[in-house]
Amino acid sequence: MFYSMYGHVEGLARRLKKGVDGVEGVEVVLYRMLEMLSAEILQQTRVSPKDDGIPVITAEDLALADGVLFGFLMRWGQHR
Repeated sequence: MFYSMYGHVEGLARRLKKGVDGVEGVEVVLYRMLEMLSAEILQQTRVSPKDDGIPVITAEDLALADGVLFGFLMRWGQHR
């Protein structure tokens, strides 16, 4: 599951999926996080359009997963 305003984290998620898809017996499903920003803020910040083919994750989806990779931004190099 990932959150991506400008498409960078989505691109990383797609590459991770491509790599893991090569592992026999493993199925990868991409999910995006629910957008929390208002439409006005999204328009002002000129975010990338969301891929409607990637569903928003639900609690039920998460409960069915055997494993989870999270993807979200890190601001200003703070990796603590």
